[in-house]
Amino acid sequence: MSGNSRATSVAELGRRQYNIDQRLYRKYGKSGFVRDGIINFKEWGEAPIKVLWILKEPVCKKGTSYNGRQYWGNLGAHQKYGHWKNTARSMIEVSYGILKFAESGKVLPYNKVTVDYDKEPKVFTLQQVAIINVNKLPGPSRTSPSKLKKAFKEFKQVISKQLKYIDPDIVIGGYTLHLKFPGQTNFNQTDRRFSHEENGKLWLNAYHPAQTKISHEEYYSSIISKAKKWWKKTQRS
Repeated sequence: MSGNSRATSVAELGRRQYNIDQRLYRKYGKSGFVRDGIINFKEWGEAPIKVLWILKEPVCKKGTSYNGRQYWGNLGAHQKYGHWKNTARSMIEVSYGILKFAESGKVLPYNKVTVDYDKEPKVFTLQQVAIINVNKLPGPSRTSPSKLKKAFKEFKQVISKQLKYIDPDIVIGGYTLHLKFPGQTNFNQTDRRFSHEENGKLWLNAYHPAQTKISHEEYYSSIISKAKKWWKKTQRS
């Protein structure tokens, strides 16, 4: 398992994240930019395993800035607005399942991770993970492959710095890992859902969390089974 962010203080993580925010602000502040990364430093530090989601871009109006850390960390405040639930549901279920498995060594069946937004506090699960976007600028609800590649090229250095300070154990791509991120060299570009281990990390390319190709249960099961296999392997080594 990786370990840089384990030995890094909350203050230092905050400083690194702030520096990235400032770098983006200096160049894009007037036109709007995206703040993302570790959602809640305290919760992240206490998480039994470090999970990073890499999404494409946030949906928001041009010319506005988007604070993803604040948004994903306080989903309970947005419950009356249903549009975010399509993406959040699978992210919460998968993250909750991985975190609970790392704690207990037992995989929770899908009926134990499903989200009831009105009754359960699972919406706060995302405070224990990190979430970044390839595109650091506001975008529409759909992202073309050419636009995603262009954004990746433009923000590759920023993303590289984020990967370094976040230092996750598991990286889950919302169909983004085919772009080949820093530290990732071994993958199959023709397969939308692949996984591989590299430098102590598990890289999982999945459909976007808001996808409609497979059921929520299949989405959860396909990721948790690979995470379980990798986790057990790391514990034996």
